[in-house]
Amino acid sequence: MINFIRFPLLFAKLFLYYMSDLKKYIVYSSRASRRMTDHQLQARLLQKSHSIEKGLSMPHVRPGFGSAAFSELHILVREAILRRWAEDAVGLRMARSAADTYVRYHEKVGAEIPPTLAYVHEIANGATSVTPHSAVLHLSRQHIVASARGDFANLVAARHSTRMFSAEPVDQALLEESVAHALRTPSVCNRQGGRVYILRDPEALHEALEIQGGTRGFSEEIRTLLIVTCSLEVFRGGRERNQAWVDGGLFAMTLIYALTYVGLGSCPLNWSSSPRQDRKLRHLLELPEEEIIIMMIAVGHLLPEFTVAASPRRPLSEVLSEIKQRT
Repeated sequence: MINFIRFPLLFAKLFLYYMSDLKKYIVYSSRASRRMTDHQLQARLLQKSHSIEKGLSMPHVRPGFGSAAFSELHILVREAILRRWAEDAVGLRMARSAADTYVRYHEKVGAEIPPTLAYVHEIANGATSVTPHSAVLHLSRQHIVASARGDFANLVAARHSTRMFSAEPVDQALLEESVAHALRTPSVCNRQGGRVYILRDPEALHEALEIQGGTRGFSEEIRTLLIVTCSLEVFRGGRERNQAWVDGGLFAMTLIYALTYVGLGSCPLNWSSSPRQDRKLRHLLELPEEEIIIMMIAVGHLLPEFTVAASPRRPLSEVLSEIKQRT
């Protein structure tokens, strides 16, 4: 039980810290912006293009999908053109690639693109100086396993979010090996707040995915689900209010690399949840209240051949900057 009388200073500081977080998020997040910055526009282009990539990488692609995503993508592409973006800008190039691959898929299967999506051709055919790349990659289990057992660069390149899995049960020993590797993840003052829960029960797994709400089109492929959490009990003071997300995120990323290393496919599932979703999942899985949920990870054995979203990355020049020495 919290003693509100004994710790008034702590709660006062926490309130001020969270109000500062709230103000910054309201001012700088995309949701609050009247006119998007170039950075926000690129992020939205990447987000909406990726939703098309995901649809094209599903086990069973549904012709004519993506109406809402393409509707917004069309507006975003026009905005990028009005701002005179170069055609090789990663956000614009990814949008072109997604639309081009979408058109070619429909041609391949002999399906008509709905009239309401006629502007998809405009997005796909707009590039004159850059040849669009495919929005999906066709890979093999043999290639992934061989690459993951090489050096770190090969491991990083081999990792893809996989939405196709074989029906083969996931070996407990492989999961244990992966979590053991993840335990090497750095954490603040070595406090090691990360935890992993394995969910295999079909009924509970289906309900958990329904609560998460982001696996339409491949939820039936998922037979093993990991829930990554981080305990709030290992942190103290207002300045560490967000540390669980940092430590938990680092832990989850190491775990995903470890799953690739042992030859398993995985797909991290976003847990940007509402309080109601959080309560429902906690009640379903009886998760401790002191642990925050970082993410879910779908896990399975790779198919001999499978498809993934290409998801091109931003150029290094947009990410890496050196802070100049002050004179």
